[in-house]
Parts: sequence; C-alpha cells; structure tokens
Amino acid sequence: VRAARRVSPGSAGLAVQEGRLALLAGDRGAALAAFDRADELARGDASQRRYIAATLRSAGLDAEAGRWESISTAPPSDRP
Repeated sequence: VRAARRVSPGSAGLAVQEGRLALLAGDRGAALAAFDRADELARGDASQRRYIAATLRSAGLDAEAGRWESISTAPPSDRP
C-alpha cells in the first residue's frame, strides 16, 4: 500500500524561494523549474501564479512573466 504524499503549505513557498535564488544566481532554467514545481505544489493556485509572474517581471523576464499572467486562472492541466 502506497501512502499518499502530503505536501505542507510551505512547500510551494519554499520552491518559489528556490526560484528567486536561482534568478539571483543567473540560472534562468533552474528558476523556471522551481516555479513550475511551486505551481504544482500549490495545485494551480492563482495567487501563487500571480506572485511568480511578479517575481519574473521584477527580474526582467517579461515574456515568462506574461506566460504566468496568462495562465493565472487556468488549471494546471490547461497550461501551455
């Protein structure tokens, strides 16, 4: 029997912080992977997506920020 994996609410926040640190280090790929993980952990929460978009925009990644803004209300299965 496989136990269901429980995700604490802070896990998505930790993944976002990991993404922010990756941006500071100049690792765009790692940052985007961390933000995708945060989105999955937050189960597609629109406020989390808006925060990710704002974080990307503040780092000068406007195209990526626009992508996150456009999916901020879409469920994870409908993401581009």
